[in-house]
Amino acid sequence: MAHPFRSPLRRLSGAIAVLACLAPLHAFATLGGDEASIEADRVAMSGTAGTPAPAAAYTVKTFTLPSTTVIREYLGASGVVFAVAWEGPAMPDLKQLLGNTHFDAVDSGARSRNREGRRGPMELRPADASGMVFDSTGHMRAFAGRAYLTPQLPAGVDTDAIR
Repeated sequence: MAHPFRSPLRRLSGAIAVLACLAPLHAFATLGGDEASIEADRVAMSGTAGTPAPAAAYTVKTFTLPSTTVIREYLGASGVVFAVAWEGPAMPDLKQLLGNTHFDAVDSGARSRNREGRRGPMELRPADASGMVFDSTGHMRAFAGRAYLTPQLPAGVDTDAIR
């Protein structure tokens, strides 16, 4: 009788498990991603899709999280998500919405503010090539914020419309 751990099927299963562990955990593109990334965000955060709202130079895709936080992702005519915004009783998964690179910039900024003992709304302005602007405010059960990429803004879009 063959040893059970030496069967070809078990070896294949083991190899697949190892490869799955080596694969990236977050394969979603979000801020700066494409239209498919919006659906990936919605699914990853168990959101309920809303009706897309087309504007002149972009489309706003909305979904609501189980916490009732509303997420809006702004898709330019070029097919790039140039902005995200949120409002509701709970903070969304910013790593999911912003993607690893942009999230790391926000996380670094938040850590710096904490070391300085600063409180209140958090604002980050472009300090790198990505040109990301991040604004977040709120308190328990009332959070709002937005992030957008200034180089990706469609011509004529007023940033005050990103809410």
